[in-house]
Amino acid sequence: MKEIHNRVSYVKGLMEGLEINKDSKEGKIFTEILNLIEELGVNMDNSYSDLEEYVDSVDSELSLIKRDYYDFDDAIENLEEDIEEVEEEYCEVECSNCNEVIYVEKNLMEDDNKVPCPCCQNNIILSSK
Repeated sequence: MKEIHNRVSYVKGLMEGLEINKDSKEGKIFTEILNLIEELGVNMDNSYSDLEEYVDSVDSELSLIKRDYYDFDDAIENLEEDIEEVEEEYCEVECSNCNEVIYVEKNLMEDDNKVPCPCCQNNIILSSK
């Protein structure tokens, strides 16, 4: 953006060096064109600054979203690992009375233990058979 300001200053210097009368018809046109270009350069600078702020803001928000997304993925991965651990420690047993499936610790299956069904209160006999 500084290049535009430098070039406008250069052309203004050329106008002065060529001794173009700013009050003549041509001088008024050249002066107005240079003022317009200078104003456009200032507006471009302002727009560029605003755009830069906006991009920084979006980048910051995107970083937060990425962090939350990857943290969420890690949480799901940890949950899946926890589920696998639980599946290793427990086994499914179906109630013979109401057909409800419950989960009991595998170590209870070693002996002929009984556990009440949480749905119908019928005793479920556990066996490793």
